[in-house]
Amino acid sequence: MLTKLKKRLITISTIFSVAVVLSPMAQPTSVMAQNTFTDEGVKLVLNGETLDTSTSMIPTVSYTLVDAEKPSDRIQLDESTIYSDQLTPATQNLDAYFTNDKVDLQTFRDKSTFLQYYWNYSDGSQEIIAPINVTTDLIGDFTIKDLVQSQASDIQHKVNYDFVVDFTDDLSELYYLSQGVATEVLADAKADVYRAEVLFAEMDESDPDYDATVEIMNTLMTNYQALEDRYNSAFPEYATIGYSLTEDVENPDQAQENIDLAVEVVATLPEEIASRITNFYGAPASYFASIAPGFDIHGYATHSNEIFLIDTDPVDKALIYHEIGHIFDFQSTAYLDLNIEEYISFSNSEEWLAILDAEWQGDDGYYYKTPLESFAQGFAGYVVQELEGVQLSDYGYVDTDIADRPMTLEYFENLFADLGIEL
Repeated sequence: MLTKLKKRLITISTIFSVAVVLSPMAQPTSVMAQNTFTDEGVKLVLNGETLDTSTSMIPTVSYTLVDAEKPSDRIQLDESTIYSDQLTPATQNLDAYFTNDKVDLQTFRDKSTFLQYYWNYSDGSQEIIAPINVTTDLIGDFTIKDLVQSQASDIQHKVNYDFVVDFTDDLSELYYLSQGVATEVLADAKADVYRAEVLFAEMDESDPDYDATVEIMNTLMTNYQALEDRYNSAFPEYATIGYSLTEDVENPDQAQENIDLAVEVVATLPEEIASRITNFYGAPASYFASIAPGFDIHGYATHSNEIFLIDTDPVDKALIYHEIGHIFDFQSTAYLDLNIEEYISFSNSEEWLAILDAEWQGDDGYYYKTPLESFAQGFAGYVVQELEGVQLSDYGYVDTDIADRPMTLEYFENLFADLGIEL
C-alpha cells in the first residue's frame, strides 16, 4: 500500500469583489446562447448545442429531482454519494501552488470543481483530494479549518464562474450563460454545504481556529445562497426580486420611499435585465461610508446581484438605473484566473475601454472616468433616453448625457440588439 508523505494546501481568495482591470478582450458581435429552465433542471445552451454539464472524471454527487416549491429545493441529494473514496490521479507534477490548471479537466462539471488538496506518495505519484473526498477521517492530517475551507473554496469557485471562459469568451454569450447555474453544479454545492456542516460539528469552541472557521462558514453560506438565488431566479416563475430594509436601518420611512421607487423602476425594464436582480435593500449611511471615499454615495451594487440604497436621502430613477447597469455589467463577467484578478466583462472590453478614453475622461474629480462607473452611467443614460425621452442632466447629473456621447449611444444600441433586448 502506498504511504502518504505530505499534504499540500492551495490558497484562494474568499472575497468576491470587483477585480482590477488588466487584460481586456474583444467585444462580441452576436448572441449564440440560450438556456432552458424546466422541471427537469437547467440546461445550458451554447452555439445551438446543449452543454454537457453532467459528465465528470472526478467523483460527483448524484441527485434526483422531486416536487418542491422552489427549483433549488427540487434537487434531492443521494446521501450515499455525498462522499467518495475514489481519488483523481494528477496529470502534472503538483506543488504548493497547485490550481485547477495542473489537472487535465475537460468537462463543464469538472471545471466547476475547485481542487485544493492532494497527496504525495512514496513512489512519487500524486492524487487529488476533491471536495467529495473530504471526510472527518481526514481530521488530523488536515485541520478542521482547512477541510471546511476546501468546501468553501469550491462554492466560491462556482460563484465566481471563472471556468466558463474555457467554453466561450464571447461577452454576449457569457451574459446568457451566467443566467443559469447548471443543476449538477448546484447539486455539488449542496453537497459542499452538507460536508462543511458535518466537519464544523466536530469543532470545539476552544479550538484556536474556531473563530476563523466560523467566518469561513459564514462566507460559505453567503456564497451558497447567492448561487441558489441565481439558480432559482433563472426560472421565470421564480424570478422575483426581494425588496426590504436592513435590520439596522435608521430612517425607515425614507428607506421605504427609495425602495418603492426601485419597484417602479424595475417595472419599466425587460425581463432579460430585471431577472438578474435578486434583492434591493434600504440601508443606513454606514454601509456606504467606505465605498468611494471623497464621493457622496447613495447606492451600490454587488456581484451577488443585490442593490443597496441609502436611507438618509431620496434617490432618483437615474441612480437606480445606474446601479442596475452595474449588475448588467457584472452578468458578463468571467474571471481568467483562480485568483479573480484578471477578468473580461462588458466594461472591460477593448471596445468599451476605447469609448471610455474618447468620451468619459474628465478632471481628477470626475467620478465616471473608470470603466465600471462610465459603463453604468452610459447604461443609465441610454435607458432613460429610450424609456423616458430625457437625458441624465434632467436628473441633475451634469456632463453625463448620452446625447453628447455618440460612441456610447452606438455601443448600447448595438449591444442591446446583439442581446436581443428591447426597451
